[in-house]
Amino acid sequence: MHRDLKPENLLLEEHKNYEQVKLIDFGTAKKFEQKDLPITQMVGTPYYIAPEVIKKSYNEKCDLWSAGVIMYIILSGQPPFGGRNEKQIMDNVQNGKFNFNNKVWSNVSQEAKDLINSLLERDVTKRFSAE
Repeated sequence: MHRDLKPENLLLEEHKNYEQVKLIDFGTAKKFEQKDLPITQMVGTPYYIAPEVIKKSYNEKCDLWSAGVIMYIILSGQPPFGGRNEKQIMDNVQNGKFNFNNKVWSNVSQEAKDLINSLLERDVTKRFSAE
């Protein structure tokens, strides 16, 4: 588990024939082992942190939540869970309410919105997995 996925930790490397996305900053990463679940250490960046991480009981799907936040930001230019300070952001993450009401979303496919909804699912058992 990376546990701190965010745009600043994604790099785009150009090659002659293709571009490659590289993930960096493994300072909070942890080898995923089923026997270690649930993980209880709260780590991550407020905008991208999953609600279950804030509650200190999570598994590998915390990274899928972060991927959903990144997709939301890439497509809209704003985070799904904002706030004026870290506490407000974390409260909004735990609340889990976001929307596609901004006019920028009118140009985004329903499939992309469905994917974001499946990644930003508060119920971890229903959230998409990496599989």
